[in-house]
Amino acid sequence: MRSQLIETARPALEEMVQKITGIKVVSLHHDISTVTGEEIVLFTLAEPPVFREAKKG
Repeated sequence: MRSQLIETARPALEEMVQKITGIKVVSLHHDISTVTGEEIVLFTLAEPPVFREAKKG
């Protein structure tokens, strides 16, 4: 059931990631822990995203 939900939502998720990062999503991977129920969604992008250095305190 979860796999079907992810596959159904995949186009919308990829569009959101591309809109935020400006980079095309190449692939999506999803996993869930059978012990804790923790879930991870990993997006592989076509190139590294641009980011700014963190401010030093």
